[in-house]
Amino acid sequence: MKNILPIRYILLSFMLLAPAISTQSGFDIESEIQRLDSLDVHEYRLAVDTLHFRLARINDLALRKDYTERLFSITAARDEIAHIRSLVYPVIYSDSIQVQYLNEAFRIAKKYKSMKEMAWLEERRCRYYMEKAQYDSAMASILKLRDDYRPKRDSDDLLNIENLLGDIYYKSGLYEQARKVYLGILKEYERKDQWDFWRPYVIMNNIGLIGLRTRNYQKAINWFSESLRMADIHLTIPEKNNIRAFSLVKLMETTIQTGSYDQARQYLEQVESIPQHEIYLDVQQERMFWNSKLLLMEGDAPEALTLATALMAYGLGLPVKKYDAEIHLLMSQIHKAMGNSAASLQHLEKHTAINESLSIQSHLTRSLLILAEKDHQFTKDKLRSSHQELRYLAIIVVMMLLALLVVSVLYRRLYLSKLVLVNKAKVKKPSKTRFREGLASEGQRSEIEPLAEKLHELVAEKKIFLDPDLTLQKTAGYLSTNRTYLSNAVNHAFNMNFPTYINQLRVQESIRLISEGFTSKQTLEALAKQSGFANRTVFITAFKKHTGVTPSFFIKNF
Repeated sequence: MKNILPIRYILLSFMLLAPAISTQSGFDIESEIQRLDSLDVHEYRLAVDTLHFRLARINDLALRKDYTERLFSITAARDEIAHIRSLVYPVIYSDSIQVQYLNEAFRIAKKYKSMKEMAWLEERRCRYYMEKAQYDSAMASILKLRDDYRPKRDSDDLLNIENLLGDIYYKSGLYEQARKVYLGILKEYERKDQWDFWRPYVIMNNIGLIGLRTRNYQKAINWFSESLRMADIHLTIPEKNNIRAFSLVKLMETTIQTGSYDQARQYLEQVESIPQHEIYLDVQQERMFWNSKLLLMEGDAPEALTLATALMAYGLGLPVKKYDAEIHLLMSQIHKAMGNSAASLQHLEKHTAINESLSIQSHLTRSLLILAEKDHQFTKDKLRSSHQELRYLAIIVVMMLLALLVVSVLYRRLYLSKLVLVNKAKVKKPSKTRFREGLASEGQRSEIEPLAEKLHELVAEKKIFLDPDLTLQKTAGYLSTNRTYLSNAVNHAFNMNFPTYINQLRVQESIRLISEGFTSKQTLEALAKQSGFANRTVFITAFKKHTGVTPSFFIKNF
């Protein structure tokens, strides 16, 4: 009975997919967990991180789950910072992160203000959405991380963010965008000449996968071959053989697609020469799938069926389900080659149903992804515009403050200069005779000086300037002279005309009254009249001309 799976192939498939961890390495993990209690806080956190990394390499899901649940309980009881990793590491509680654990981890990281941990958590959130094929949410998460975290241009953190962005593009079928991102990352590794690390080989293989998905088989072969060549030269890390195995499997897939079956068989033999415990589970699955495909192409349908059935029986229940539709198509082709039309049709229907679902989801995902990216850019542009407006506003405010400061300084200087004028006016005495230079003769001076002295004595004794109706003619009558002669005497003796001379005396009188407290109970109008001015306006004009300040300022700062 050709359709019955032989026991030897069940055992073979079990061996191929068996746990990649040995009893000895399991013992090592157990001993590391046992010694956690003896470590200080810093050593404890490093040890927990190391354990999580090692647990992620265990292919035995039951054993992995047991260890991770124990580590979860241990970190929860002792240290919150260490517990962050236990909450969100992909291997916790089976095979995927859960949102409630992410939220709790964010709460702890925010509590301790750990930006590094918060960035790592945002990355894990992105991976969570990618596992759920929610690529629009993953895009929003990774773009937010890139904007908020702002890592340095050549840092591993930025390369990791860019790597995730490229993966989102690739998984959603936006191959050209993914290729540009991947090439940018690879350029950084070329610039730094840093090749003993897993990422550049993953990037090269991803670019090869884009060639494979777009049926540019020669480019795919070139990139897979370059990854294999560079890994053989530069890699020393434990993941080296898994990277080599992946590149070889992809070369095998590409050559099968192009019909080069002999070359594909050679690549398969190279993969089988690698120690199987060093090859991860997903790569093992792909090797089995393409081995079955190769057997079918070579005309060995029964052997192809045996291997494909083993892969279906063991593989469809595992986290790696990327080949569900392809396995059903392969099974359909195998059964058709063996003449089993009913089984072939059954598998073809399953393949069609899965493929249609994936196709609809893929189109929707690409649309949502583009919208998510545009929404993020729109929000980013609006935020940048708001920041620009705030900068302009800040510049305007600063300029206004500077202008206000300048005005304040100038006002202060003006105020102080006016105070000087106040002090000068306080001590200023009534003008005495001071003849202008340029008089024609000593005789003229001898005629004018007696009249000027008589005028000075008159205003000092009689205070005729207090008369608001005082005129030049009236004053000349007091002195028994004529107005022309008196005007000439005032001009030459006091260096001013008669109205200015009288107003100066009135201003000096007002200063005397201010000094005696007159204005504490009287108005400015009363002060003007008491000083001999006809009205308030004339008083203010004359006072400012004589002292340099207004009466109000003088009174306030006396």
